[in-house]
Amino acid sequence: MHPVPEPERRLSAITGAVFFCLFSVLGVLVSGFLTIVKFRSAVQCDESFLSACQLGSWFDCNTVLTSPWSTWFQVPISVFATAFYLAGLWLAARLLRSPDEHLPASRPLLLLFGWVGVLVIVPLAWYAAFEIGSFCTFCVLVYLVNLALFLAAWLANPRGPIRGLTSLAPTGDARPLPVFVTTVLFFSAALAVQMAIYLRNEVNVEVETQCIKEGGRLPNPALVLGAAKPEAEIALFVDFACPACRNEYLHWRDDIQAAGERYRLSLYHFPREGECLAGGTSFNPNSVHHHACRAARALECVERLKPGAGWAMADALFAAHDQYDGSLFTGAHLAEIAGTAGLVVDADNSQDPFFTCIEDDDAVLPRILEHARFALARGLTETPGTFFIFFHADGRPFEKIPLVKGTKRYLDVDDYIMRTREKVEDEIENGMTL
Repeated sequence: MHPVPEPERRLSAITGAVFFCLFSVLGVLVSGFLTIVKFRSAVQCDESFLSACQLGSWFDCNTVLTSPWSTWFQVPISVFATAFYLAGLWLAARLLRSPDEHLPASRPLLLLFGWVGVLVIVPLAWYAAFEIGSFCTFCVLVYLVNLALFLAAWLANPRGPIRGLTSLAPTGDARPLPVFVTTVLFFSAALAVQMAIYLRNEVNVEVETQCIKEGGRLPNPALVLGAAKPEAEIALFVDFACPACRNEYLHWRDDIQAAGERYRLSLYHFPREGECLAGGTSFNPNSVHHHACRAARALECVERLKPGAGWAMADALFAAHDQYDGSLFTGAHLAEIAGTAGLVVDADNSQDPFFTCIEDDDAVLPRILEHARFALARGLTETPGTFFIFFHADGRPFEKIPLVKGTKRYLDVDDYIMRTREKVEDEIENGMTL
């Protein structure tokens, strides 16, 4: 094998560095966008995760961006990605600014960056595919950016992706260690600044005016838990096929139980299927695939047939996400789930009271539709959705109710509820017109 002439190696390195810069910029834009989306979705009341990018069960940003791996050290993983791309951009730009001076040290470091990017996305992609069972389209774009950076770094290293790393050893004019240390410091500074901004804004967030809706009488909920005369009522609208709904449901159940007699949790239906939405605009292919409307009917029927078992049924419906492959709420699965909640169901008998209630009870579907119409009329288009209801001294509910869309991260639930009440009181006092 003949060695590559030095002029060609230099041109290849410069070309690779140019592409590395371009793809680093793209990485900064995509990861920065994901950080903004994550912040708005996790904190601000009028935003939820990118369900618009949902393309069936395998491409669902809601599922991916609420997974445990989506956040590291209390900030989105995209914050680390942005710092990584900025450091790589600085390294490649440094090489391009003065190739003769910086080529020996910077070229192998670009390759090291490329390898790090690949080694990071491999476990993330594996986790998305086999643990979560879904991808986010924007995360896939990040994977492709990392692969492109690896190829650009390979182009910059004619000795190849493995042998090129041997140039990391300090020989001749190459002194990679000082450049590596500087790059790590650049990465650390970019990361620290982003983390500080994110956490500061998270603490200072407030309920925005546009999230305060006209109240009116809420429909009778599917289930109620907590105080008879609460300081606040949390009206949670869920779709049992929605993984983010499960997170919000579990969060509020734990908080309501821990709060004693201060709050009340009311559970409402919002399955995003046409039959249960009465022509609403919130159709979701994932809800159709898993038969979310049938799951809502099943909850109603269990509570009718075995009063008091509804909360156990709701728990079991959400737990089904970990138990079944394929469509979650088939007839056979629902029979098993109802059994978990304490209702004896003959899965082989289509005339079992549980199945006849789901299919034929004329009171079940109108009840679900009443919930959906209330939510749709107040701007809820995605799940989960949470309305906060506050009360006057005489027990009357406030005329305005805040709507919070999506799964949220409350650093202090009591403080958030208190500030939300104050905001609503101010808006009512100032005669806000919606």
